[in-house]
Amino acid sequence: MNRIRRGTSFWLAWFVLLFESGVAVSASNGIPTDPADLTQEITLRCMYDMGEFGEAGMQACVQSDLDAVEALKQYPPQAQDLIARCVEAQWTRGYAMVQQCVDRALKQSK
Repeated sequence: MNRIRRGTSFWLAWFVLLFESGVAVSASNGIPTDPADLTQEITLRCMYDMGEFGEAGMQACVQSDLDAVEALKQYPPQAQDLIARCVEAQWTRGYAMVQQCVDRALKQSK
């Protein structure tokens, strides 16, 4: 924790904390497998992104991301590489954005 100094960007601090906490991540698609880790990650991001809008805004953000993760778990195994690419590209914006990325890519591939 001493590596995080005043003036450090939020995202850098977050990456350090996630790395040091040993968050278990799915090898297939990059989404945390432990529900507690997943909820913590989503809550921290939503607090940062939506905290200024109050508790209702933050709760809507958390619920949206949790719903998106549940939906992503239902995608077919063939979509796991696509999900992994979208997680890598969009996860800092939330899992709802990851789901939109996957849905868009699936529509384009049809």
